[in-house]
Amino acid sequence: MRLGRPGSFFVLLVPCVIVSACSGSVEGRPTSIQPSVTGVTAGGAQASLGIALLTADQVASAEFAPKEVSQRPIGDANFSEDPDPRGPCGKMVRQPSLSKGAIAVFTGTNPNVTLFEVIVDLPAGVARAFVADFASDVSPGCPPFQSNTASGTQTTEFIGQVHLPGIGDQRVCTESRVTPKDGQPFYASGALIRVGDRLIVMGTFSSARPPREFLSSVAHLAAGDLQKLS
Repeated sequence: MRLGRPGSFFVLLVPCVIVSACSGSVEGRPTSIQPSVTGVTAGGAQASLGIALLTADQVASAEFAPKEVSQRPIGDANFSEDPDPRGPCGKMVRQPSLSKGAIAVFTGTNPNVTLFEVIVDLPAGVARAFVADFASDVSPGCPPFQSNTASGTQTTEFIGQVHLPGIGDQRVCTESRVTPKDGQPFYASGALIRVGDRLIVMGTFSSARPPREFLSSVAHLAAGDLQKLS
């Protein structure tokens, strides 16, 4: 999925997550995500998973967290289907629908950053296959690639992988630098974390690269909350 900036926007975290980065802004802040998600809404069929979503206090408690963390109304982010889901190095990936997932969006300052989390319960084996497919495209030193978004083309440069040892049953987290065709470059991260057949899709987008310790810390917090439901 993609978030949209005024007039066009992002791909959730996603992905962020992590699948293919997007561009946009929330309240003027650069946004993007790696994972692409389709039509996620606050009141999805799996809204009961919302109990496992991060809170603003948790995000603020993470290592190297930004300042003034607050949770944003879902309506502040414009979500749309990702027309061109990609892995971190440009491989076309088959992304499952996250349309019935529970979602939370946060913003912070110093640096300005937007973070999103989606939790979705998927059919048996789907989450496992998706995480494996995405992770198979991690290739240090791979060249930048172009992809399409709802707002036009963008160029994504893979920065590296953020290691998340001991989180969930399967996990992958990557960082990228994204340059929209008609916009300013921004940094995007995306994490996929599988717990059974449930999937966490998490992503950040910011004008300055966030500390990896922050990305790892919020990922651990998110996985811990979901594991409590298992």
